[in-house]
Amino acid sequence: QGAEGREHRAKSAVLKELAKIEGVYVPSLNSSRLPARRTIGGSLEQYSSSGHESILRKQSREDKGIALLEQYCVEKRIIKDLDNSFFPTDIVVPYIQIVHDRIGIEIMRGCPHKCKFCQACKIFHPLRIRSVDRIMEIAEESVKNTGYEEISLLSLSSGDYPHIEELAGRLEEKFKPLGVKISLPSLRVSTFEERSGIDTLRRAGLTFAPEAGSERLRSTLDKKITDAEIIEKSRGALNSGWRKVKLYFMIGLPGETFEDLDAIASLTGKIKNVNLSINPFIPKPHSDFEREGMEDLETLKGKQRHLCSMLYALCSRAKADFHNPETSKIEAILARGDRRIGKVILKAWEKGLRLQAWTENFNYNLWDHAFQETGVDPEIYLKRKEKNEILPWGFIK
Repeated sequence: QGAEGREHRAKSAVLKELAKIEGVYVPSLNSSRLPARRTIGGSLEQYSSSGHESILRKQSREDKGIALLEQYCVEKRIIKDLDNSFFPTDIVVPYIQIVHDRIGIEIMRGCPHKCKFCQACKIFHPLRIRSVDRIMEIAEESVKNTGYEEISLLSLSSGDYPHIEELAGRLEEKFKPLGVKISLPSLRVSTFEERSGIDTLRRAGLTFAPEAGSERLRSTLDKKITDAEIIEKSRGALNSGWRKVKLYFMIGLPGETFEDLDAIASLTGKIKNVNLSINPFIPKPHSDFEREGMEDLETLKGKQRHLCSMLYALCSRAKADFHNPETSKIEAILARGDRRIGKVILKAWEKGLRLQAWTENFNYNLWDHAFQETGVDPEIYLKRKEKNEILPWGFIK
């Protein structure tokens, strides 16, 4: 006990005080993992012994059982005014070169689009705009304090920033004579215009994210982009000096058919100098598709083979990058998992797994062994969730 006991009590006291702050989540104090045989909506469920932290709701949300769960909810806090919120301008500059070796300035938080598969637009909702004047102040202070020679303008969709041309022009006028480069993340097809007067906008990568090959499937995702628009904007970009455009697609989407896969190849074949990024669909928490299931590995690999053959037949010059289905499966489990996944991660670490986002380090077999040795069935996290099933992340509002 002694010093160790006092330290534990002090830590517990701090955590209890932090938990009183709206928006702060302290897992050790949260009761989202209810004890076995907790009554939920008048039904007894073997909760912790079932090996799956989800509970079937037998009655309506007005039931006392559901109210019992909701009292443990954590509600996110929202910064309503970006201009008056704190933004660091005196950041630590490392002595070595790092990946993001530049100043990053958030120009907008949230996204004006409401794509049904997107987790980020829900997490960062609502849309908030930082003013051009405030961004200029942050940029000037940051360059003065750090000496960095590049400023990157960040948001979920920087092309949708309503004053993007004014901002890019003012930044270039101010910092180009100082040798400071201004960069933008990739622009969306819907926000692309044939702008030639501003170097910052011309240097930005140009990525179009149709996500699905057919307009029919795209409409179910709430992606309001037509084939004609994608083709027209792509050709306009190539004619304006861009050397390549990049298209992002997903496979394994709800309601997808092989005709939708063929449509990806057909659309790609109508655009010159194009690269593709093709990823398995992961039903992310808090998105409109959070209750959907994920397709199994064999189905996804079969779709990859089919699409690869179609691309080779219709547009052999296109370069396609297929995301590894095994990696996507682990990503989905980690995204959709409950607290039991913690011991799987620990076991994976004990087996020597490190830097698993790096292709050369990823080891699916060791992940599989980690699930087996901890007694956790990974498939339960990939199945479709029923409407009466309480989700592991459901306590977050």
